[in-house]
Amino acid sequence: MSSTLQHPCPSFLRGLGVSFFPFFLHNTLMNVLQQIFKEHYEEMLYILHPRYSVIQNVDKMIKMVSMFMLRAILVTLLLS
Repeated sequence: MSSTLQHPCPSFLRGLGVSFFPFFLHNTLMNVLQQIFKEHYEEMLYILHPRYSVIQNVDKMIKMVSMFMLRAILVTLLLS
């Protein structure tokens, strides 16, 4: 049996001693939140009339998921 089949962690996380599940769970939850905010963005603007700072925070929330994915890709490239 090869040594790669015996490790529960992906190769880029083996040295860190952490499991991939927390990263996957976090990205999944953030994707759900991003989808909710994208679908209801216009409703929020026209019905709730939020302050400009709230609109900025929602915009950051929508863009944040792509930043997490970019960071994950960079980490895999740096650790491999």
